Amino acid sequence: AEVVALVRRAGAFDTEGRLASLRTEGTIRLVHMGVTGKESSLAAADGRYRSDVDLGAFGRMATIAGLEKGRSDSGFARNYELIGEKLEEARLQSPLFWARDWEKAFETITVVGAEEHKGEPVYVLRMSRRGTPDVLIRISKATGLPAAIEFTQSTIGSGPLQVVYRLSDYREVNGVKLAHRTEIQFPMMGTIVSQWERAEANPALDAAAFE
Repeated sequence: AEVVALVRRAGAFDTEGRLASLRTEGTIRLVHMGVTGKESSLAAADGRYRSDVDLGAFGRMATIAGLEKGRSDSGFARNYELIGEKLEEARLQSPLFWARDWEKAFETITVVGAEEHKGEPVYVLRMSRRGTPDVLIRISKATGLPAAIEFTQSTIGSGPLQVVYRLSDYREVNGVKLAHRTEIQFPMMGTIVSQWERAEANPALDAAAFE
C-alpha cells in the first residue's frame, strides 16, 4: 500500500476523473528491422482502446478493444478476434488502464523486492487480477513513477512471450502524468520504440472506432 501511495502522490493515477478519453499521435520504430512509421491511439476510461500503426511499405497494424469484443489486424493475421482473456490482455496496452487506481483495478498487490533498473533504484510489485496475466511493475524510488511493466503477452504465431514495457519521458496530460516514450522489448524479436508527439485529453470518441 505504501508503494502504491507513492505512485498516487507522484500524479500517475487519474483519481479525479480528469481523463475520460485520450488521443495520441507519434512515431514508432522497429529497431531490429530499421523501420520507422507513424502510430496513433484512442483510449477511453471505460476500457475501450484502439491502436493503429502505419509502417508504409511494410504494412499496417491495428488493435481494437471494444467493451465486449475486439480484433487484431496485421500481416500475421487478418481480423483476429479478441475475446475473453485475449481482449482483457489487449486493454493492458491502454495508457488509461495504467492511470487507474491500481488498488481498484487489481485484486492483489504484493511488494516482491527492490532492485536497480537501468541504474535507478526501484520497488518491484506483483499485481494480479482475473482475466489477465500477473504483472510485474517497477516503481522508481526517486520519482514514484512506473519505470517498467512486464507481463506475458499472447502473440499470433509465436505463442505467449514475456514482454517488458520500459516507460520514460513523463509529461502531464490534463493533470495526470503519462509516459510519452515506451520501449517494448520482445524476447528474440527485438525492441519497438514508441514516442508520443501529441496527446489530447478528452477528445470526443466515435463508438464506431472500437468496432
